[in-house]
Amino acid sequence: MLSPLTQSATSVVDCNNPSMDCVCETYDTSQSGFTLLEILVVITLIAISAAMMAPSFISMSDADISEEARRLQQVLRLASEEAQLTGTPIRLMALKETYYLESLAGDKQWQKLSETPFNSYALPANITISAIQFSGGFSRQMEFEEESSADDKDEEMELVGRIIFWPDGMLDAADLTMLSSRETGELLLQLRPGPGGIRVVEDDPS
Repeated sequence: MLSPLTQSATSVVDCNNPSMDCVCETYDTSQSGFTLLEILVVITLIAISAAMMAPSFISMSDADISEEARRLQQVLRLASEEAQLTGTPIRLMALKETYYLESLAGDKQWQKLSETPFNSYALPANITISAIQFSGGFSRQMEFEEESSADDKDEEMELVGRIIFWPDGMLDAADLTMLSSRETGELLLQLRPGPGGIRVVEDDPS
């Protein structure tokens, strides 16, 4: 026999009574939803987590230009080593939004390199190569000043500059500037002859 309290919690009427024509509606008192306090706690935790993650996303976007500059630095160091190992001049073709490397073939024609990491590389949308400036006196690149391997006129128009790495380990002193649309500053890739002559600096050295 159920107590009156239990009986009222489990059924609207006593459907065990055969003399009553009824529709029973049973409630399961063992199940319950979230309380308002629990929902507020969850919302608060989500808000705190989002606030903690936001600075991380900002740092990642700020680090893009530094990471891209150091990637190019490593590629150029490998290009210099490749030129010395193969005895073939290799040059960087720097466009505004991409760059690739070429080698000088036996017929004195520049050919794009297809193997990684010398193949064509597209910069992130917010990063651009803005300038290549040479310093010093006579440039050995004048030997190939009129040569162009640009695939079309549009690519030629976007060409920022060329830097050649020679089999004897030499190159013309140059400064390559990278800009980011998300930042006010710039990064400079400084190229100088000799070991360790390719380095990243924060801004234009005076």
